[in-house]
Amino acid sequence: MRELLALLSRWFFVRGDPRTAAALRIAYCGVYLCMLWDFYPVMGLLFGDGGLFGTLEPFPYDISEWQFFLFHHDSRPELAAWFWGSVALALAGALGLCTRLSVLLTYLSVIVFQERGPFMIFGADLVMRCVGLWIVLVDGGRVWSIDAALRRRRGAPPPGEIELWPVRAIQIQVVLVYLITGLLKLRAPPWQEGSAVYYALQVGNMLKGQSHAWLLSQRGLLAALDYGVLVIELALPLCLLYRPLRRWGVLMGVAMHTGIDLLMSIRFFSLTMYMGYLAFLDDDDWRRLRSDESWIGRLRARLRGQRAGVDSSRT
Repeated sequence: MRELLALLSRWFFVRGDPRTAAALRIAYCGVYLCMLWDFYPVMGLLFGDGGLFGTLEPFPYDISEWQFFLFHHDSRPELAAWFWGSVALALAGALGLCTRLSVLLTYLSVIVFQERGPFMIFGADLVMRCVGLWIVLVDGGRVWSIDAALRRRRGAPPPGEIELWPVRAIQIQVVLVYLITGLLKLRAPPWQEGSAVYYALQVGNMLKGQSHAWLLSQRGLLAALDYGVLVIELALPLCLLYRPLRRWGVLMGVAMHTGIDLLMSIRFFSLTMYMGYLAFLDDDDWRRLRSDESWIGRLRARLRGQRAGVDSSRT
């Protein structure tokens, strides 16, 4: 048991490439910017004092704590100030300006946003809330940030490895999403019978676009999709954690989420899960991406060659 605990400790409390933390920071702030952009046209309708979730009537529970800020400041100018302040914070976090502070304030803005509209919260919001906590705790501004550029101008040494235990926590979070969801589906009769996908596509407000009449008539295909989702969700935890299978796990996850995006209106859920996949990039992945054998390396070499050709033609 002691050896097992020591092994788990070495796996969890690991140091590694700061680019993983930077990628998570940029993705988190980018997803929040997309959510804000999507929300802006209906901000007054949903959060305004006279909107669908307005505050003209007294609330039956205590809303005096900080996370209920928007319940007390829901006039049009106040909502606009909060919205554009949140946009500025998320942009600062994505660009890496005062990184630790801007990411923390972005996370607090996410919480205030979600607490103002609890009736609208779904899977993507929960992932943003859980993953965001760990992104706050990781040092995501060592590279790909304005802060890092300013440090280089001051003559600071190149960034070394950083503590990545918050990234490990995100990995566990992503794995648990798939594992628990898959186990719960195993117990549900529609998933056992192979009819769950059929019923899901019958729910009007979940469909993307018009009813998929041809697809709904293909009961065999729908049953295959049903069991395929079960296999993917139960296999993903092992595939993502076991490095030799990780690439296949990511491909399966992307295939499943692509199907969700094409057929169903579950806004931003797939995008937030893709963000979680970034936590599984390790030192070897970054080295491979920089090598001349990767497509990025080949593209970089081609651009260097074209630039050299242009320079030689000028001379």
